[in-house]
Amino acid sequence: MNVLIITPTYLPRDGGIENSILETAKKISEKSGNNVSIVTPFIDPNSKNYEKFGNLEIYRFGKFLCFIQNRFLKFSLFNLTALFYLFYLKIFKKFNFDVINTHTVALPGIPSVVLSKIFKKPLVFSIHHYGSGMDIVRPEENGYLLNKLIKKLLKYADFITVTSETQEKYLDYLFGGKKKDLKYFCVPLGINMPEISNSKNISNNGQFIVFTIGRLVKRKRLDIILNIAERLSEDKKIVFAIAGSGPEKENLEKMILEKDLKNVILLGRVTEEEKVEWFSKSNLFIQSSEYEGFGITYLEGLSFGIPVLAFKNTAIEEIKRKIGKGVYIFEDVDSAVSQITEIKSSKLDSEIIQNKIRKTYSWKKTSEKFEEIFNNLIRN
Repeated sequence: MNVLIITPTYLPRDGGIENSILETAKKISEKSGNNVSIVTPFIDPNSKNYEKFGNLEIYRFGKFLCFIQNRFLKFSLFNLTALFYLFYLKIFKKFNFDVINTHTVALPGIPSVVLSKIFKKPLVFSIHHYGSGMDIVRPEENGYLLNKLIKKLLKYADFITVTSETQEKYLDYLFGGKKKDLKYFCVPLGINMPEISNSKNISNNGQFIVFTIGRLVKRKRLDIILNIAERLSEDKKIVFAIAGSGPEKENLEKMILEKDLKNVILLGRVTEEEKVEWFSKSNLFIQSSEYEGFGITYLEGLSFGIPVLAFKNTAIEEIKRKIGKGVYIFEDVDSAVSQITEIKSSKLDSEIIQNKIRKTYSWKKTSEKFEEIFNNLIRN
């Protein structure tokens, strides 16, 4: 089976979409007889045009547009580069692909539908962030025309995958009662338990570390975490560590100075090894995002056997229903402060949490479901 993956975002950009594509593609390509090709625009001009890892190939294009964006423009050409897929038909012709899997819908969906029709191959759309892949918290933020385009493109799909109940509800938003006419399935993402379970237990020097990681964007509402830190500043043992980079960095630095928050550390972007180290020595993972399409960082925290405290949204509510103990939800600063105080003085069985995560979420299950979907479409 030869799978062509089209995505407007991929590594080295770090995020849930990018990592889920990598893990799923890697697992599928490891199966005998499978080949996976990922086609994506340049995000970083220092990336390579072509990379190969076993039966997994990555092709990047649009380096000049990436250079223009980074040097001269304040607005993003990120999705615009997807239009250039139409001019790369000669590249696609050299791929011997059996099925197309397009991540996010919006603009990458236009050339994907064209390719599907030209080469008469089945098309699978994988929905992320309300179909557009943008950092938004409500589908209305796509705008009427973009939602209309996404709805139109989804009708051309031979199959649709969503990662969570949140994304499934987006189909309700678009199609209402007609959703039943769509062929779709909820395929939850996984978590790398082997690497996590082998991480060494690192000392935190008696501190109670509250850790968070993610892109520093408005949707993450990191100002809420700083307000929580301010309320708990009298407890000298509690330290808040924030990992990640993004456009909100300057605003956060300014807020930390104004509030004189000596209990907050901005770590910047961390390596995978550093991330494992921080998760290993932390006592609590906190996330203040108003919206998460799936919530992979929630699972990362739980995978290390530490409790997770998250702002109320549909993603964390779904995880709480499935996992139960170790998942805490807050709706305001007061409830967060109260729960952190409670968690600090209580003990949690880490092994129970880790076993529940291991049974419920795995990349093996995710990749096998995608492989099943692809094979069924190819056979039919």
